[in-house]
Amino acid sequence: MPEPQSKHDEAEIEEVDLKGAVRTYEMSAEVGCVDGIFSHARCLMEGVGVEKDEERALALYERCAECGFAPAQCEMALIKLEGKDNNPDEGIRFFKRAALQGSADALCYLGICYLTGNHVERNLQGGMQFLEAAAEQGLAEAQCNLGKLHEKAGEMIDAMCMYGKAANQGNEIAQFKLAGCYKKGVMGKPNLRDMVKWYKLSAQQGYALAQERLAFCHKNGVQMENYSLPKNPEEAVRLYRLAANQNLASAQCALGRCYELGEGVEKSLSEALTLYRRAAKRSHPSALLSLVKLSDEGLAMMQCELAACLEEGKGMEKDVTEAKKLYEFAADQGFALAQNKLGDMHKLQQNIPKACLFYKLASDQGLAMAQCNLAMCYLMKKDNPKKIQEAVHLLKLASKKGLALAQKNLAECYCMGVGIEKDPMEAVRLLKLASKSGHVEAMFSLGNCYASGEGAAKDQKMAMQTYKCAAELGHNMAQTKLAHGYMQGEGIEKNQREAFKFYKMASIGKNLDAMVVLAACYKNGIGVEKDIRKAARMYKVASDQNHADAMYHLALCYTKGIGVKKNKKEALRLYWLAAAQGHSLASSCARSHYITSKVAEAKIISLPSSGNLRNVSGNARKSWGRLHKRYSLSKAHNPFLGAKITRNSL
Repeated sequence: MPEPQSKHDEAEIEEVDLKGAVRTYEMSAEVGCVDGIFSHARCLMEGVGVEKDEERALALYERCAECGFAPAQCEMALIKLEGKDNNPDEGIRFFKRAALQGSADALCYLGICYLTGNHVERNLQGGMQFLEAAAEQGLAEAQCNLGKLHEKAGEMIDAMCMYGKAANQGNEIAQFKLAGCYKKGVMGKPNLRDMVKWYKLSAQQGYALAQERLAFCHKNGVQMENYSLPKNPEEAVRLYRLAANQNLASAQCALGRCYELGEGVEKSLSEALTLYRRAAKRSHPSALLSLVKLSDEGLAMMQCELAACLEEGKGMEKDVTEAKKLYEFAADQGFALAQNKLGDMHKLQQNIPKACLFYKLASDQGLAMAQCNLAMCYLMKKDNPKKIQEAVHLLKLASKKGLALAQKNLAECYCMGVGIEKDPMEAVRLLKLASKSGHVEAMFSLGNCYASGEGAAKDQKMAMQTYKCAAELGHNMAQTKLAHGYMQGEGIEKNQREAFKFYKMASIGKNLDAMVVLAACYKNGIGVEKDIRKAARMYKVASDQNHADAMYHLALCYTKGIGVKKNKKEALRLYWLAAAQGHSLASSCARSHYITSKVAEAKIISLPSSGNLRNVSGNARKSWGRLHKRYSLSKAHNPFLGAKITRNSL
């Protein structure tokens, strides 16, 4: 074939070749060749040599996958997990089918899923096994991820070994990590020659972090025995620019410094400011400092952003006092965000009048958050109807600007009739708006409205759907409500495993009620394998935080030896503690043990049906004293210290 005379000729030949390839794939597909069907599907999915047709491509992928073709199963898994047809369970199922055939890609993806808990329940051991199986087949991505796990565990030699295997296959992340190992001298002394070599290979593949590190080497030079890399500011600028164009904030800041100082490029303060601003948008602390130094325009905003970094200790040592000074400088220039922040600081210090002063300054400039904050301060003044009405007015202003917090707070005013006529339906409307903006408290409140039928038709199904949205965003009470729904089958299909899952999530968030129910699940094997020792431990955790029901159930465990050794003395102590908080069953058990147990070392006390503390017999008081001394019960738990007591109070 004669050589093409122009780029146009080259393009024509390439197009003919692609169309010919597609025809070949179509012919293979027609005779049932799985490879041909799969290749044809890829062309259709990507529009290569044929008109793009995702629906037809998906049907062909599915056909191949059902025939047991592992690459097609992997493609279907990714489509289900990341595509429009979002179905994580189905996606994981396809990956598992491919993994059973030994597909390294599937093994690697499953390993990452199990390690991160993404789409499946987290399982570190299982995740490691999947990654190791993929790595043994030589998959660079799996080797690189195994290297990261070894590095995190401090096993640097094993990490370097894995990075080396993946790097030699051209994995740019592994090459970058391997360069870092040579820099640290994992195998002995630092080896800067190999460090530069691997940074260069990674940078050539477009890895931004490697480009930045290599740029630093060229900017400052590298010196060691038998090796040196001379300074090359121009090459440093070229590499910094490549990384900066990938939105790497540290590279943008470094390139800005080059323009500021005229190193490797013509000096340009305007270009430096542009780059510093780009990096500052990603809260890069050095960029913020440079902007404060260079920029007259927007100085107040930069002071405010720098103050936020100081206040939170982000990228620099935490210094709240210095942060407050910067907020004050910015506030003096009329910067509303700084005024609002000063209001927050004064409110935290319980200086409400001063907080209101700063909130008012920002609110008058139309800052929605300041309007909401000022409204909440006014709502504290329950004895001042004028301020309450002003609070509602401010919340309406902030709500119209789309501030979810204001919408949620205004909904509460409508729900309770605070400063405005009670209107549950308007409250529900506002809660829906706030929920759409992702306000988790609003979602929970909306779920309560559906559950109770206040402001909306009573709908347990909608309530559970709303609780689920809030629960998945980490709302503790929503997790508990959803778990109850799964356990009882109210508004949602009964599912004890799901109930257990959400009780567990709520208990991690320190919800003691959920922790007690979770302990009962372990105790009785509801939604999880029975584990009475774990149940007793969980009762103990909640009991130590003075949860009456937990004390009662832990006392039962000690009484019957469930998950712990029998200990009637400890059981009696816990019954007394729970009884002191008004737990009726604990009161009954405490009274029974008190009467029958020799351990109590006290006479039977006949309490009057009702009466005052002063009318209780001296013997009863002495009996309590002995119990208090024996069981370390505080005076707060003494049933004889109540104003009125009855026989049932024990």
